Amino acid sequence: MPIPEWLKAIAVEVGQKGLWVCKCGRNVVTCPDCRVKAATAYQDAKDTGALETDPDHINKYRRLVKTSNGEMIPEGEPYLALRGQDQLAPVALRAYLTAMTQSGFEGEAIDHMQEHILEFMAWPIKKLPD
Repeated sequence: MPIPEWLKAIAVEVGQKGLWVCKCGRNVVTCPDCRVKAATAYQDAKDTGALETDPDHINKYRRLVKTSNGEMIPEGEPYLALRGQDQLAPVALRAYLTAMTQSGFEGEAIDHMQEHILEFMAWPIKKLPD
């Protein structure tokens, strides 16, 4: 998948497994020099409407659903919700991105995870989890 327009000032290529590569030669969401710039670019693109946002993950019955197909998550199935204000969430999401690439994920799945990481990083309020 190509580099999103809003990220072209920071990312120079799409590398192995679809990871966005910054001018430093690292993944944009893990590079200590570029990830804050990328998060700011993400938020700016979202604020100006240049970026499509994900559909709601809660359906009209107040049940959690997979947005890819609208399938409801079975009652009782465990899941984990991370909040944008959680200082540790981007670290956990970057580890998950690494696990995804090592498991063979590519393309759109990787793009979505990188966008989620930048969205978490752009969230203005940060604190340690309760």
